[in-house]
Amino acid sequence: MITLLENEILTIVKDECNGIPFLVYRPSPIDCNKWATIFFYHGWSSDKQRQHIRAHILATMGYQVVMVDGIHHGERGLLDYESDEVVREWLWKVVAKNIEEFPMLLSYAKNLYQIDMDRVAAAGHSMGGITAAGLFSAYPELKTAVAMNGSFNWKRTVELFEEDEVLKKSFETCSKFDPALNKDAFNQRPALSIHGELDDEISPMADLELYRSMKVGEGLLETFVFSPHEGAGHVVTTNMMEEMILWLGQYL
Repeated sequence: MITLLENEILTIVKDECNGIPFLVYRPSPIDCNKWATIFFYHGWSSDKQRQHIRAHILATMGYQVVMVDGIHHGERGLLDYESDEVVREWLWKVVAKNIEEFPMLLSYAKNLYQIDMDRVAAAGHSMGGITAAGLFSAYPELKTAVAMNGSFNWKRTVELFEEDEVLKKSFETCSKFDPALNKDAFNQRPALSIHGELDDEISPMADLELYRSMKVGEGLLETFVFSPHEGAGHVVTTNMMEEMILWLGQYL
């Protein structure tokens, strides 16, 4: 554990758990016994360091934020991120690894970083949003999840990509975590999908279709919210960050 920054506003710590490098952001001074904690995941070709502003904003709102490097990203190596072949082969494998590693990471961090286990959330953008949705589906200890330009409807998201056998085979590595196949995960557990209407990388249609498929009578529609942002593409806007903060303030 290495303290990278400690001032009157923010404390940033760098740590590692069994080869998983991560950063912890929390407000200063540290005067809290238990922290509401957000595990935030980056998108394809990004890394934990490049999420600094987002982590900083969330920490100044009173949350502890854990930023994790996915495999073949950041300190864990590189890929040819611009190659369509590489994207098809590796995107879902990175998501699957994020989900598989989460219990070990949470177990390591919960006491060391005073995590309030009743107030744990997952969030992320793009591939990180897909990861957050998968964590929400796989681990009921998460209170809520926020996906920005991600997907809670994975199989449909894959179908909306160009037909490709390599992509489908890669998706098989984590299809069991598909939130759309585990609608019970949404029962009394709030989840938010924020999506740019003009996103041409991960189609917003998949989550819109999932939202429409949920019946009020099942008690699910009230807990899963799909929020389209007019005029936005595959980017995180100020309005999206504001919506995520308001959501977390209500549900975390």
